[in-house]
Amino acid sequence: MIPEHAGRTVDRQTVYEDLVDVLQEYRGGVHAPDMAQALRRHATGSTVLAALDDDGRRAVFYDPKVMAVTAIPFDRHGLDHADRETVAWQVDTFGTWLDGNGEDLTWVHPRYGDLPTADSRPRPPSRFP
Repeated sequence: MIPEHAGRTVDRQTVYEDLVDVLQEYRGGVHAPDMAQALRRHATGSTVLAALDDDGRRAVFYDPKVMAVTAIPFDRHGLDHADRETVAWQVDTFGTWLDGNGEDLTWVHPRYGDLPTADSRPRPPSRFP
């Protein structure tokens, strides 16, 4: 167990397993564990993995040192920093940003609230017409 924000404790393995499940649902294929590992590797120092966007193709990170929320596309090989987008500046806490943007996310790290359930997550786009 690791201590996290707002007095919550979060089991890394449980978070990893849920992240893999969400990636398998939204991205398909066999590379979900590799993608989850790539996201965990990027979350270092003050930068924390906070969420996945609505289609599970961009990871949302929060860095409280610079008070910024960024979204970065990723695949099994890692993050695509060339297409990194700062989506918000001067964000005191990720929860503040989440209050106005949470409905557009597929997955939220449990340190910031309850994980969306399978029934409450947006449905992935169909691969077949």
